Amino acid sequence: MRILEPHSITVLTTDRCTAECRHCCMNSSPTRTHALTYEQIASALRQLFDNFNIKVVIFAGGEPTLLGDDLLKSIRFCKMNGVISRIVTNAYWATSPEAALAKCTELREAGLDEFNVSMDDYHEPYIAFERVKMAYDAAMQIDFSAVVIANCVGKDSTLTPEFLEQQFGMSCVEMQRRFDVDGFSKFFERSEGGKAIVLSNTFVQRLGRGIDLVGDEECNYDSDMSNVPPEAEAFGGCPWAVRSCAITPKNHLVACCGFELQGNPILDFGTLTGDNAVGLVERADNDLITNMIGLLGPPKLMQLLKELAPDEVHFPRPIYHSYCEVCHDLVGIEKNRRALYKHQGTFAPVILQARADLEQNFREVGGRIEPTPIRLSGVRVVAGPGAEV
Repeated sequence: MRILEPHSITVLTTDRCTAECRHCCMNSSPTRTHALTYEQIASALRQLFDNFNIKVVIFAGGEPTLLGDDLLKSIRFCKMNGVISRIVTNAYWATSPEAALAKCTELREAGLDEFNVSMDDYHEPYIAFERVKMAYDAAMQIDFSAVVIANCVGKDSTLTPEFLEQQFGMSCVEMQRRFDVDGFSKFFERSEGGKAIVLSNTFVQRLGRGIDLVGDEECNYDSDMSNVPPEAEAFGGCPWAVRSCAITPKNHLVACCGFELQGNPILDFGTLTGDNAVGLVERADNDLITNMIGLLGPPKLMQLLKELAPDEVHFPRPIYHSYCEVCHDLVGIEKNRRALYKHQGTFAPVILQARADLEQNFREVGGRIEPTPIRLSGVRVVAGPGAEV
């Protein structure tokens, strides 16, 4: 029985973008040119829809609207299959209120359910604030089920959640924050026929281009995951690994969309060709190191490897602020990968037991596994309502 299997899919439509933000985890830019076709997207989604309980497809990039009609056809494909679709865009196309409304209308008529637009200090050098405001105002006129502003902040950011709430609050609808003050993910309800209006308030991470261009002094997390013992025992596995897999602009299936994984020896599971999507997921589910990341989590693995083989690993950052930063160096630095390969057998018994426990405790009708959601709060992980692990 599979334990790690996808429930959401991010389609990284292209690595091209009209912006070149210095915090971009995907290293997108105007000079990159890889892009998926509709035929590639539909082939992969058809297999994944038929074999897994896919709840949502997120079209991101790069800038997904650069895909043009292939994006619209892909959204229609999701609609025909009864799967929720979401877009994450920078709204470069909102050159006027009329242009913004035309684009939002086009996306909705194709079947798009959720509209996400990015706005923060890192995007503003490339995308004027006014364009995002026009895109937001247009989206509010359309019957999307959710309209979300994705806001990434550092310690000295000007376009903060408070500022955006003031600027975008013209709709007279309360804008709900995606995360509470303790970093817990919140859940939203909407009335039938209404929409959720959400501010996705996240902190900047040093991933992708941000490794070189974002300094530690900009990151405003209170947690430091590089020095977690004995708190490391409180960490659970990564809730995104495989469960929130991604399709890259080169048509590879990778573990997640946390940072650019194309070509990574561990978390890139291979090229999607013909009818092999299920086989690639099964490869991921059967891979011991992927299970170590998914069930133990990168911070716990970092701590255990430091204890097990301190001279064989290299974690260069003085502070690790997030799961993704730890994972980036865990699978991205060759010395750490060698240590993972060498010592993975040490972790096999605990992984086998964890998989057996999940199969016993979280079996669903139809043989699907639905692990308890994991939420990050400082250096604590809470599994399910009220239960700490």
